[in-house]
Amino acid sequence: MSGPDMNSKTEASSGISDNEVRAASPGKQPEEVEEGGTTKKHSRGVSGPQVHPPPKKEYGYQWKWNAEAKDYTQVIGGITIRYREYQRNGGVTPSQTETILSTADPSQAKPEAGEGFTIVDKPKRFFQVGRIFAVVWFEPGGDNPPGRKADLEWTTECPKYHGEKPIAKYRWFVVVRKRLHHSLCFNITTIGPKGPRKADRGRGQDFVVLHNSNVEPSKPFEVEGITRDPIAVIIEAGEESISPWARLDCGRIYTVEDHLRVMKIGRIHTASLPLLETYFKESVS
Repeated sequence: MSGPDMNSKTEASSGISDNEVRAASPGKQPEEVEEGGTTKKHSRGVSGPQVHPPPKKEYGYQWKWNAEAKDYTQVIGGITIRYREYQRNGGVTPSQTETILSTADPSQAKPEAGEGFTIVDKPKRFFQVGRIFAVVWFEPGGDNPPGRKADLEWTTECPKYHGEKPIAKYRWFVVVRKRLHHSLCFNITTIGPKGPRKADRGRGQDFVVLHNSNVEPSKPFEVEGITRDPIAVIIEAGEESISPWARLDCGRIYTVEDHLRVMKIGRIHTASLPLLETYFKESVS
C-alpha cells in the first residue's frame, strides 16, 4: 500500500494556521483548535464553531481507479463520474454537459521538499486527538524491500549504511493521544492503483475506511475483510481531498515528535471521534 492520496498539490498557505506556526502573516484572522479538533474562526469580531453536518455512515459506491481519467471513477446513470469532483460537490453528481477536470492519482502527490511544511509553534493546541497532518517520514530501507518506493531521494545527503539507505515517504497521521513532547498516531495508507492484494496487507480488522464527511464512505473490497465502521474526516488544507481507497491502519502506533515539520491536512469529524477512541483502546488492549 502506498502513502495517503493527496489529489492535488498543496499550496504553502494551506498548511498550519497562523497562530500555530512561527511566522505569522499580518492581518490574517487566527483559527483556534478546540478540544476534539473543533475549529473556531474569528472574523471581524464574530466568532463561533464551524458547523459540519453529520457524516453519512452507510457504504456507497465502490470506486475504481481509471488510468485514462487519472482519477477514481464510477458510472452513475450512464455518466462517468470522477471521484474528486463528486467529493468536492458533496456527492451531487454533475450533469453530462459539465466539464470535469481532475489530476488525481492513487499514490500521494509529491510536493517540493519542504513546501507547506513548518514547525508548530503551539503543539499542545495543534496535536489534539483527531488532528490529521502530513510529515516527511524516514524508515530503514532493509534488503530490497518489495513495493517500498521512496517519495524523496536522499542519495547524496544521506550515505548508505551497510548497503542500505533510509526510505523517505510523505505520510499522513492521525493523532490518537497527546503526550508531553510527542503524539501517538495511527497512519493513513492508500491502496495501490492495482487494488488490494491480501498478501501485502495485515489483518482486516486493523483497517478502517476513511471518507470525506460530505460524501458516503466508499465500499471496501471484499478481499480486505474490513469489519470496523468507517470514519469521517474534514479536509482543511485547501484543494486537498482524500482517496476513496484511503484506510486508517489501527494495527500499529507511531510516535511523532512535536519538533518535526508538518503540514495540516484536516481532522476527524466530531461524530467519528468516539470510534477513533474505541479503535485506539482496542489496539493497545
